Amino acid sequence: MTQTIAPSQSILDAGLAIAARGLLVAWCYGIRAADGMCTCGDPHTTTRKSMGKHPRGAAWQKRATSDPQKLRDHYHEGDNVGIVCGEQPCGRHLVCIDEDDEEKLTELVAELGALPETMQGRSPRGRRLFFWSHEEIKNASLGGVDIRGTGGFVVVGPSLHYSGAYYTESAGEIAELPEAWLARFEGGWGLDLQR
Repeated sequence: MTQTIAPSQSILDAGLAIAARGLLVAWCYGIRAADGMCTCGDPHTTTRKSMGKHPRGAAWQKRATSDPQKLRDHYHEGDNVGIVCGEQPCGRHLVCIDEDDEEKLTELVAELGALPETMQGRSPRGRRLFFWSHEEIKNASLGGVDIRGTGGFVVVGPSLHYSGAYYTESAGEIAELPEAWLARFEGGWGLDLQR
């Protein structure tokens, strides 16, 4: 059964719910509702892509946690919430397929086989599918489909996107990444990403 996080749920409550699943959470700068600007204070004049999507502080990977008290202590009103990909407290690796181009994902499914039902959410630009992997996966991109693994994270619902739309996130079980997909990702496809 899939349970959708209500848009009325606070960002703090959403972060705590994600952490209760044993996933690492990182607080991100948010978007100010009054003027649509990033709460980091940077006007982002060259690109809006990172507005409300970059973690607070340089050491965010070290501060990412599933500890409820630490999350409460580090939360700032107006933050967005992100799920950190890569190795989780349980020892398994979380991978996110971040699809902004449905046609490209359809091509990959035709090549590698169907993906199982899994926890997924929507961003204003597309869909995010979360999977477990027994192997480390690095961040990569293949024009319209990004892979978030070790060193990566994704902003999730009910965070506010710079477009004014909200991310939505669904609960549910996280499926295992199929072997054909794992082999493709391990093979070093696409471009390496550093975020």
